[in-house]
Amino acid sequence: MQDRSTIQALEKAVRDGSEQIILFSMELLAKAEARETAGAVITQLHSPNQRIRKAAQTLGVLGNSRQLPVIAEMLPVEKDPDVLVPLIDAFGKIASHSVNGDSNEIVYNDTEVSPALDMPIVEDPQPLIQFSVLSALEYRKKKGLLTTIKPGPLKALLRSMAEKLCVDHLSRFPITTLSKSLLAATLLCDHLSARIRNGEERVFRTLGLLYDAPMQSIYTSFRSANALERSYAIEVVQNVIEKDLQELILPLLERVPESEMTRFGEQQFALPPFTLPGALQRLLKEEGYWLNAVIYYVIKRDTFNQFQEIFTNLHNPVTFMEEDAMLGTMDKALFLKSVPLFANLDVDDLFYLAQITEEQTFPSNTMIFKEGDMGDSLFLLLSGEVDIPRITEQEAHLLTTLGPKDFFGEMAILSEEPRSASVRTRSQVTALVIEKEEFKEILNRRPEIAQEIIRVLIARLKHTEAQKAR
Repeated sequence: MQDRSTIQALEKAVRDGSEQIILFSMELLAKAEARETAGAVITQLHSPNQRIRKAAQTLGVLGNSRQLPVIAEMLPVEKDPDVLVPLIDAFGKIASHSVNGDSNEIVYNDTEVSPALDMPIVEDPQPLIQFSVLSALEYRKKKGLLTTIKPGPLKALLRSMAEKLCVDHLSRFPITTLSKSLLAATLLCDHLSARIRNGEERVFRTLGLLYDAPMQSIYTSFRSANALERSYAIEVVQNVIEKDLQELILPLLERVPESEMTRFGEQQFALPPFTLPGALQRLLKEEGYWLNAVIYYVIKRDTFNQFQEIFTNLHNPVTFMEEDAMLGTMDKALFLKSVPLFANLDVDDLFYLAQITEEQTFPSNTMIFKEGDMGDSLFLLLSGEVDIPRITEQEAHLLTTLGPKDFFGEMAILSEEPRSASVRTRSQVTALVIEKEEFKEILNRRPEIAQEIIRVLIARLKHTEAQKAR
């Protein structure tokens, strides 16, 4: 389909048609594989319609080497991260390919496209963009399509990463102090700690590209709980990198005290000293309504009124929830965070989990379910105690008693088997109930939860076997 009038009609349909017309027309344009058709499809990466945006990413236009010039032109001027990420990913995979005239022959020519890697895009401070740039460069290097990398852009990228790491460190100091008196602040600390870990990993990956060194194994040592291994990793980095980068990177990896980090931030990036309100204000500027909900909760629960004058115009960021419902969800999320099973979940996962739980109360001496019943939910104890007896034809004996923050009914989540034991309340019990199908989504995203459930199951089995042996 190379008829120009047909292509023009389809391009007009992509611009002005209904959702179905746009999707159908984009598919036909993608099949045309002509360079001039790419613009119409790629433009739809900006569409407010999620289905159309997704189709524009997956129709194959971005992976077609004929469209490389179009993608290369877009990268320096594109500002939307939702568009930049697929563009960078595509650029990384086809940046060493060019098409020889009108033939289908693909010519590998690294020098032809190397200048594109010097574009300002690599200095973007957004972690998601930095991750995509690194992945694109690593992909090309792995495929043997990247023989040289100019150090200038990578050093600029490292500086951007270092500044972001420094800001996160300086934000975490006052919020850590607050977390000692306010449990909700621990969610902010965890969020910042996760960002610091991800930032450190990006630094090691960038150093690996810059110096062609096996930084992944060094990073593994750096992440070790063993102080000697960590110290060894930092020493290796110091020996590999140049003096100017040592001054930029090492204080961040060594995690110096607050006073030293404040001085480092002022000298390297002209950052002012961080106060608690200032750290909260910086976090409020980020996207992610549940993160902002945590900050809102921290401020609303501020019994010392230390933030009221600064955050006078702050409103509930979770617009689809009434304030009381949002604060109640926050209370659930904080409880879930205190449960070892969910201790490592991030803010978004905790709030997803909090939203799918239902609070139920059971009177004392109530059988919640019996052995052999079919089940489809897991129970997490908020208050009270339950007994798990083993009932046979001859006798009933107590296997164990569970209390707050314990869970039961987990086999219904992991398998289709009937309940393996009965559960009876010893006192009035309040529990959070999680339905199987909804819980599966969190298990798919965070398989370590299933591993923790299995660990608890093994411990309970050992306890039961020990009781039987008495």
